[in-house]
Order: sequence, then C-alpha cells, then structure tokens
Amino acid sequence: MESVVIENEELVISQLGKWPAFHDAEIVSVLFERAEPGYWPVITLQVFTVSGFDKATSSPSKHCLIELQFIGVQDHELTGFNHQNVVFSLGFTRKDKLIICDVEPSYGVSGYIEAERVIVKSVTLLDGDLQRPSHD
Repeated sequence: MESVVIENEELVISQLGKWPAFHDAEIVSVLFERAEPGYWPVITLQVFTVSGFDKATSSPSKHCLIELQFIGVQDHELTGFNHQNVVFSLGFTRKDKLIICDVEPSYGVSGYIEAERVIVKSVTLLDGDLQRPSHD
C-alpha cells in the first residue's frame, strides 16, 4: 500500500511526539469553501485532541487544536455533525492520486473526505481548555 503524505505533519509530531490516531478526539469545526483558484473545493477540519497522560494525576498531558485542510476535494460525505463530535479515529489511506480520510465516529460526525492533498495548517497547544492557548 502506498504511503500517505500529509504536508506539515511535523507540526503535529513536534507537539505530540508522534502522529496520533485521533481516538476520542473531537471535530469542533468543519469549513467548506469553494476553490480559488482551481476547480475542486476545500474542506478544513479543526480537531481537538489530547496526547499522553500525566501519571501523577491520570489526566491528559497535552491538549492541541489541529487544523487539517483538504485541498482538491473530489468527494465527501460528512453527516451527523452536532453539539459534540467525538471520533473513534481519523484514518488516512491513499487510493490512486487521492488521499482518503475516514472519520470513524464515537458520537456525532462520521463519513469520509477524498482529496488531492492534506495539509496541517496549524497546531495550537492549549491549557486543557479550547479557549486558552498555552504559553509554553
């Protein structure tokens, strides 16, 4: 199977130590945009995820908001977006020239996105609260 290249993945790896499975992550935002320039649209997901656990407190040690942008979206199906969108996983595979992101739900949004490219647009380290960036 051909490997999947996610552009700027090192931004995530530098904060979390590895590429996450996104188990129990939450998709907090989905943005659909028409392409400019180009023909195929763009979808951007903001995903809140935690990584690692503090052994003393048994609580997550890192909280991040990861912005994933899907460029050249040729097909998608995202259903069930609601007040809480916890995913079991986000899986990335390659099919010919497209990257397929499977959104496996725990609760809320589910589906898939087929795109030409996937880019990590940003990674924001948070203080355990979606509203407060960390000052590390």
